Amino acid sequence: MPFTPLPLLLVTHTPAGRGDAVLDGLVGMLEDRAFVVRRVPLATATPPDPAGFRGVVLAVEDPGLLGLRDHGVPAPVEAFLRRTPGLEAVPLAILTLHRVRRGPLGEALRRAAEARGVRIAVVHAMREGAPERDAHVVPAECMVRMR
Repeated sequence: MPFTPLPLLLVTHTPAGRGDAVLDGLVGMLEDRAFVVRRVPLATATPPDPAGFRGVVLAVEDPGLLGLRDHGVPAPVEAFLRRTPGLEAVPLAILTLHRVRRGPLGEALRRAAEARGVRIAVVHAMREGAPERDAHVVPAECMVRMR
């Protein structure tokens, strides 16, 4: 039987555009691991039905600088988590992008998703200035938990 790459949905919320280089690298690593990635920014498009994908990666830029204050879940991301039909049918990987230090955004996103009944594959934080340090974590977890 021939090998078929698996479809993966990457939903991004990077209003300041600071995490775009990290996300470009993430897409490359996911494609190296035999996923076909469809990248959809929340600011410009409504994400498609997750049912057609093996899983969803949600990448969110943290609006904070030092990770000291809880800015909460950004409104467009909360709307995505609350209103997307079928999201609970596929695993969700959460990636938060931080400028200097990780803040509470990842756990806030986890709680919001779990309240909806979404299965969490991984919650991971990356610093925008040093993405290569832990860049493999989300692609590796997607390989294990979304295949």
